[in-house]
Amino acid sequence: MGFFDPIWMTKNYNKIDKARATIRKINDNQKLTEIAIKAPLQLVALEAIQMMDDEETLFEFAKTDGLSNEKYPLAIRTLARERIEDQTLLEKLISSIDYEDADANMLYEKVENPPLD
Repeated sequence: MGFFDPIWMTKNYNKIDKARATIRKINDNQKLTEIAIKAPLQLVALEAIQMMDDEETLFEFAKTDGLSNEKYPLAIRTLARERIEDQTLLEKLISSIDYEDADANMLYEKVENPPLD
């Protein structure tokens, strides 16, 4: 970590609480996307996903081949999928995943009219 890197770029586990508190003050989805993709620590990246309020952006993280943090792709994808409430986006997700996907059951339960196949 360089001298002037933002706190969310920390690799020091002792600074996670400070990094997460800083992220909670951010309401720019573009900045939160950058943090989710680049944060070296999983809890910091997940905090950015938790703070996002744009479901289209969450959808991009929720897709199997979507945006992600290369170190924590499954955790990022799962949290993004949990946060999406838009029925159209959930239906698009279901149509794009394999029924053996780890989050398939959770997604099917969230969709009001899940496909029968």
